[in-house]
Amino acid sequence: MIKTVNQIHTDKEDGPVLVAVRDKQDKPLVDLACALARSKNGMVRIVAGNSSTKPQTWTWLKDYQENSEIPLDIILHHRQIAERIILQENKKSNAEMLVLGWSGKTSGGRYILSRTLDAVLQNASNNILVSQRNYSGSPQRILIPVAGGPNAIQAVEIAHRLNPQAEITLLFVATRHLEAEIAVGRKRLSAVSDFFPDIKTIHEVVVADNPIKGILREAKDGYNLLIIGASAEKNIFDRFIFGNIPKAIFHRSPIPTIILRRKIPFFRSASQKLWVRLFNFLPTASSSEQVNAYQTIQKGIRHNKDYSLTLSLGAIFAALGFLLDSPEIIVGSMMVSPLMAAILGMSLNIVLGKSRNLWRALIMMLRGVILAIIMGGIIGLIAPNPQVTHEMLAFSQPSLLDLGIALVAGITAAYAISRTNVSNAFAGVAVAAALTPPLANIGLTLVMRQFTLAQGASLLFITNLIAIIAAGALVFIWLGFRPRHQDSKKSATLRRGLRGVIALLILVTIPLATLTYHTTLSAQLHQNVEEAIKIGVAELGDAKLDSWELENGSAKEETLQIDITLRGPSYIRYSTARALQESIAQYLQRSVALTVSTIPSAQ
Repeated sequence: MIKTVNQIHTDKEDGPVLVAVRDKQDKPLVDLACALARSKNGMVRIVAGNSSTKPQTWTWLKDYQENSEIPLDIILHHRQIAERIILQENKKSNAEMLVLGWSGKTSGGRYILSRTLDAVLQNASNNILVSQRNYSGSPQRILIPVAGGPNAIQAVEIAHRLNPQAEITLLFVATRHLEAEIAVGRKRLSAVSDFFPDIKTIHEVVVADNPIKGILREAKDGYNLLIIGASAEKNIFDRFIFGNIPKAIFHRSPIPTIILRRKIPFFRSASQKLWVRLFNFLPTASSSEQVNAYQTIQKGIRHNKDYSLTLSLGAIFAALGFLLDSPEIIVGSMMVSPLMAAILGMSLNIVLGKSRNLWRALIMMLRGVILAIIMGGIIGLIAPNPQVTHEMLAFSQPSLLDLGIALVAGITAAYAISRTNVSNAFAGVAVAAALTPPLANIGLTLVMRQFTLAQGASLLFITNLIAIIAAGALVFIWLGFRPRHQDSKKSATLRRGLRGVIALLILVTIPLATLTYHTTLSAQLHQNVEEAIKIGVAELGDAKLDSWELENGSAKEETLQIDITLRGPSYIRYSTARALQESIAQYLQRSVALTVSTIPSAQ
């Protein structure tokens, strides 16, 4: 009897094989589910549904139920089957296995397989089989690729359940003609077959340019079924970014193919769901938005006179702002800087795997960097008696806070340029991420022979550059930008690019963390010294503190050299200054060398 959704009940027994179907074309999925259930004397629960209201739509399924040799429970939904329905029924049924169909076509954007399949794979923790709709019963020769993971063991069990008399071949693809790699392959095949001493398996090691070519070539050699593990990548982040090898094989396989995703342990399932929710927080950029963003960024990495002119003007503005110690002028210089477009061009082309455009963006950025430094140096040379200002110092002392600002700026910039309704925010992001000012500061400090300041300004720019590239790439991936998974060269460019950027981000964090640590210690020391001086001076009576200065300023110095200027009706005696020194030293628990100057003043 076919049940409606209102008649669903949860059976007490565990372990049915759950299969989702939409129409009669999904009958091979039901055959597959029945074969699996038959091997364990189990039952099959079918979740069926589409938007058709014709009574004959499910006649085939009713006939299948009447002729079935195993218990068959059908749950009918009068609407299209979506991920929410599948997940609900999977949870109610406590299914041992979930069987799903897939045509091989992707939904695009951030989805690896399709919107429904991705959601189910990411949220269901039990065993899942994703099959083509061309499965034929009792396969005689079954091929199972082995890469060293646990999926192959589960695949052998599935193959044996489908046909205990089938010839099962374990395949290892070596990508190099090296005896060591071939030996490793044989060892992995033996490790899998050792789990099943009662199941006869054939071991096959082949050499190919990549695993996809090797598996597809072997599959043509008279096999009836191919079972492959859900992912060859190490973690969920890799799967989101690069897709997976099984997807490419599934799409091009010449024989019926099943992707197996084995049961996920509880803690791994929880972490995966957390990542999925985080990844799905942002909306996906539409196809038109992706095209517009790509065209805008590609246009921005083409060298032209406008790029050189605006960058030169921005660097001149910044250099003048530093010399005049004017933050307003420095902020204005950021508004005319085109460097952000070149840097985002690097982010996007890393994500898309376009190495030629990546090099073009890199060269464009380097030209801009050299030009901005030269313009800052020229201003420093022609300026009369240039002096180090507070703004120059501020842009030469980067910290972890600057790294955080650059990461947020990169996220915002990539999001703004990819989303039509917030693209006007792009100019504001350029102000938040200081790109041209540090370069102008490098030029100024070099000609002024302030090499320590030039080093600090260089670290600030490198920090901003790497952070924006990394954050921008992550957001582009998040919004659905990605190379075609079948293009191995572009995927390799993406993989290498992201790993390189992340490595550089970690490397630049080390000196920033060190500088931040020393800056924090120095600030704490100054705060303690000031408090100690105020307490000591308050005990002097008529004398008032005018100013003070810590000359050595290092928290590691054994003796602190402090200069104090006081105002009072008379000069300070030696004994009074000595008492003040002892008071400060006792408060700080440090050795103190004190110099006291007095400015006479009337009461």
